[in-house]
Amino acid sequence: MARVSTARLAVFLVLLFAASSVLAGGCSSPTAQSVKGPASTALSPAVPDRSEIVPSGSSSTPRELRRITVAYPTSTVTMTGFYIAIQEAFTVEEGLDAEMLLMNGTLGAQSMVARQVDFGMSAGAALAAALRGAPLRTVFVQIDKPLFYLFTLPEIRTAAELEGKSIGIAAVGDSTQLATKATLKGLGANPDAISYVANITGPQSLVALQSASVAGAAVSAPYDLIVQRVGFRNLGFMGNYLRPGHKSSGRLEKGFEANP
Repeated sequence: MARVSTARLAVFLVLLFAASSVLAGGCSSPTAQSVKGPASTALSPAVPDRSEIVPSGSSSTPRELRRITVAYPTSTVTMTGFYIAIQEAFTVEEGLDAEMLLMNGTLGAQSMVARQVDFGMSAGAALAAALRGAPLRTVFVQIDKPLFYLFTLPEIRTAAELEGKSIGIAAVGDSTQLATKATLKGLGANPDAISYVANITGPQSLVALQSASVAGAAVSAPYDLIVQRVGFRNLGFMGNYLRPGHKSSGRLEKGFEANP
């Protein structure tokens, strides 16, 4: 009986060892394959830089970027789309090396005529220049109304009270002056009885009103919220009185025909 028990125990140990070896081999195999695999498969693919992106449908060789300059009159929310396009390299994807240049609308129109910039973002100034014979063409319209508000000192309650006083605008002959004149006329005042002070736009509008260097100002968003919170009077939204295609892109006609 002792030999039979010993034999059975020996057979049981052999079978147990064989089973454990099979299980160990089955578990160790995948691990060995993953370790011996190519090193590149263990790494995540690199995210390509936007400067290396080639537009779909084009050849694998990156095309040369076309340099363009765009004059814009003021830093407002209407310019946000252009900032995003440049910062996110959407312009690069379209084959453009674009640069935004801050200058008032009148200077922007003059710079286009002089071929110092390619595009301008002040519709009013471009329209005024075109009416005087400048060879400018409107390429597209971004906003169909001026996003300005006419703010005055607290003691001024009507537009007629601004006659004989001064109003701050971005530039003479640009969208802010055209919109201001249209608003004053719509509110019953004589626009020609008021003087206009240039280079007052954006945050300068608040400074000029606080110092009382002007009686009123054409204030763009989002500065209108700050100016109103401080206590200055809002006489009206200029978009209700003038809709010339406020923020549009203009270009010299000859340049457009040569490089559409």
